[in-house]
Formats: sequence, C-alpha cells, structure tokens
Amino acid sequence: MLKNDSGEELPMGTTAKELGLKDGSPLAVDIKIPIQIKTWDDKTLDLLAKPCDKLSDMKKQIAGGSGISPANQVLSKAGNILEGDANAVEELGIQANDVLVLEPREFTVACSMPDDRSW
Repeated sequence: MLKNDSGEELPMGTTAKELGLKDGSPLAVDIKIPIQIKTWDDKTLDLLAKPCDKLSDMKKQIAGGSGISPANQVLSKAGNILEGDANAVEELGIQANDVLVLEPREFTVACSMPDDRSW
C-alpha cells in the first residue's frame, strides 16, 4: 500500500505522473506480509506483519485470537522454534504466506475421578 504525504492511500494501477508526483515527492511505503498461525486446537489465525515487527509484537496480536498470553506462546516455523522476542520478522526469516505453529508453553489440565476427586 502506498500513501501520499497526507496519509491517503494511493490507488493501485496508476502512474506517478497520473498522481501528480514529481521527482523528490515524498512517499511512505507500508509493507505488510500475510502470515497464517495454526493453533494447537486446530484454529487458523490470519496475521499481517511488517518485516520490521518484533516477535513480541506478533505475539501480542496473536494473543487476542488465541487466548494464549504472549509470555506463554511458543511459535515455530518448519519445526524450528522462533526465539528472541526482540528479533524482527525479517531477521527470523518469516516470509509472506508462511505458516507458523502456535503452542502454549504451559497449560493446565484438570481431571475428575469417578469418586468426584479432582486433580
């Protein structure tokens, strides 16, 4: 998505000349890549992330849809755990349309016994 210096989104399929842009005109490019998150309970979350977003930022976005707090999230890509919450999406090698797997670091299991005791 391209925006002009007023923050308005520029229409796709038009030329710089048609937009009235001249050499030296300021442009801000807002690149967001689509990423899918597969959860341990078989949900799929869709996420848009900037290459400069930190892993910790992604975890905050994921928390709303997954119900797993950022501190309790373990994300992996192709079987490799993504580590370093301060690392950027780009540094972690995450690319458009990648599928990341989300698992909780810890979870609580409650068991009821036939004699009504709980564990």
